[in-house]
Amino acid sequence: MLDAMKAYIRQTSRMATLRYCQHYDLSFEECRALLHVPRVTESVAIKQELDRKYDHQEPPRHQSIIQPDQYQDISQQDLLFLQESPVINQQTHSKPLEHRSMIQSLERFELEQQENIDTREQEPIIISVPLAYEDKQSLVVSQLMNDTTYDLVNSVSQNSLRILKRKPLIPFTSQGLPFSLGQEMIDVHGYLDEGKYGTVYVVKWRNRPMALKIHKQVDRWEHYMHQFIYQQCPQADRFFLRSHALYLDHHHSYSIMDYASQGTLLKCLNVFRQLDERAVPEALVQLLVLRILQAIYVLHEAHIVHLDLKLDNLLMDYSLPGMAPTQQNNHNNNTFLGPVPAYTSSHPFWQNISIKVIDFGLALNLDLFNNATRTPILAKAVWKPRVKNDMPSIVAGLPWLPYQLDYWGIANCAHSLLFSGPMVNAKHNQPKRYWNQSLWLSFFTSLASSPPSTLDMGLQTFRKLINDFEVSLATGNLKDRVINDLLKYHQYLTKVK
Repeated sequence: MLDAMKAYIRQTSRMATLRYCQHYDLSFEECRALLHVPRVTESVAIKQELDRKYDHQEPPRHQSIIQPDQYQDISQQDLLFLQESPVINQQTHSKPLEHRSMIQSLERFELEQQENIDTREQEPIIISVPLAYEDKQSLVVSQLMNDTTYDLVNSVSQNSLRILKRKPLIPFTSQGLPFSLGQEMIDVHGYLDEGKYGTVYVVKWRNRPMALKIHKQVDRWEHYMHQFIYQQCPQADRFFLRSHALYLDHHHSYSIMDYASQGTLLKCLNVFRQLDERAVPEALVQLLVLRILQAIYVLHEAHIVHLDLKLDNLLMDYSLPGMAPTQQNNHNNNTFLGPVPAYTSSHPFWQNISIKVIDFGLALNLDLFNNATRTPILAKAVWKPRVKNDMPSIVAGLPWLPYQLDYWGIANCAHSLLFSGPMVNAKHNQPKRYWNQSLWLSFFTSLASSPPSTLDMGLQTFRKLINDFEVSLATGNLKDRVINDLLKYHQYLTKVK
């Protein structure tokens, strides 16, 4: 910090000198020589020496006089001394146009530096995470939701909700439990999961398999974030679920969303534990982590942060030729037919193996906070820190850049898949000797140990890591191991169903 202050003072002094060069039409060296002489103790001797040099004649002066308050970074003594000093006539020094050009260039540099200083001096906005319920509802842009939001005249009965929660999962070929959302009738085919903010069911809506999420409050935020993502992100269908409709009554909100039947990454981890593996095989983790990086890169490019990345908020999403769809409970034909093509990012075979990011209840559109002023944004966690597993800034109770929690979440998801558990005290386990050690060490260093400090640096880091993972997947027989591991997971999933 001290070095930065010294550098700033030197630069300010230089800029002030250059302004006088331009005003009095002096060279830089001539003006600097005048300003660097002592001001008080030797001022009389200097005046006498100047009088002797000019034979007591009044030296030529510039017609305009600099006002003392025009340049606050020059002291009053500097200003008066320079105005009283002799000015060498323009004809006596050479190449005045070169001096002017240099001055103009440096003045432009000074202006840019000052703008940077003004930006740094802005007080940052500090956002609480999670954002308060009232604040989220006030930030919703209703225009994005008008065509997909419906107000219910009568509230859904609590008894109906209790019945839903006890509903076991049944195939779509069977008759579901009728459930009314105003004029819409849906068939509920079973209970899926319950989180802190809502409960999820499998339903048939307008004759299509869907997921119904019943929020514990009248919450429009997650539906708004889905609509915003699909408006801003060209690859939204590849990495995110679409929220088709939102129904609101006086007590709850009901989201109709795409249904993904192949389980979460947490389920994937548990399946491989059941298969006597300690964790998910490293080859498959490489592909899954690549897809997570690509998905969050899409969000960050649109200035969206997820802020709740964990294994149960990431869904498996894959389709291979000859593989039976899991939602049909077909136990036959579970082997992939045909050779595995070489990995390339554009090959349809590999594009059909992906993940879906879900649960945008904590997500933020950062442009809602600083679109006009570009004021720096920081976030601060309002939950009680988990000392062993949370990001160091959260444990220390300090504000942090919103993007950094996503970096941390990606690293923790990868660590859990590889080592069957999250990082402890911000330290990652050492990659095994037969893994791609350099890849994983670079990954954990880039996202956990030394995370990027700006959005642009983060996007650059993502691009590098994405390229590194794609190069690794295209090496040797890794592609075959990925598909073999994926088939193991799929066969277990369909057998259990």
